[in-house]
Amino acid sequence: ELGRGGMGVEYAARDEAGTPVALKVIHPHLAADERLRERLVREARLVRRIRHPAVVRALDVGEEGGVPYLVMERVSGRTLRVLAASLGTVPERLLREVALQVAEGLAAIHSAGIVHRDLKPENVLLTDDQRVRIMDLGIAKPAVASVALTTEGQFLGSLHYAAPEQCEVGQVGPPADLYALGVVLYELATGDNPFRHESPGAVIRAQLGHVPPPATDRNPELSEFLSRVIATLLEKDPARRFAGAAHLAAVL
Repeated sequence: ELGRGGMGVEYAARDEAGTPVALKVIHPHLAADERLRERLVREARLVRRIRHPAVVRALDVGEEGGVPYLVMERVSGRTLRVLAASLGTVPERLLREVALQVAEGLAAIHSAGIVHRDLKPENVLLTDDQRVRIMDLGIAKPAVASVALTTEGQFLGSLHYAAPEQCEVGQVGPPADLYALGVVLYELATGDNPFRHESPGAVIRAQLGHVPPPATDRNPELSEFLSRVIATLLEKDPARRFAGAAHLAAVL
């Protein structure tokens, strides 16, 4: 077992050729919901379309005994969460490289018609050869039909990195991933998530209305350029963020 989360359990495995892979098996209680099971399988098939060095590849998807599973390439390294815990604040040179590679990966995800919807430090891996890999598109949604809440009212994604439009019922598109990247970069640059509160309601209110101070206020060593990039990503209005992940990558 490699790890487990809200959607399922991930195991170390090998394919028929002996190549190491990661096998993600959806929790049986989730698989018992036929609509949810069909949605997970449908979304996993969408994720298989993505081929980019900054995105962990989905190799296969299927069902066994009514339980969906996803086969992914197995990548070794440490998450941005672990990196931040060891460094406190991430040096700007590394921060810019992380931002650039994540932006390039998001551009590939978005061009496939998918919104990640759960970008956070735990879902971005820095490999042993210093490459960035975006992981866990388990709640990725087609961009044209992405809705912030399920019909049962369960929030999809992590509130501390959720764009304002994700905190409201409505359309959620690629700009939400840019906002999440802005929160990640702010946290890595300053050592603190600007929307951290005790209750979900307080976090939602902060996402909707709180404008964090410039990152340079918290980390004077940060350049004004990168601070402005982060502030643009954190704009409450999606239209005021970058025109797209490819545009952000070009700016970086």
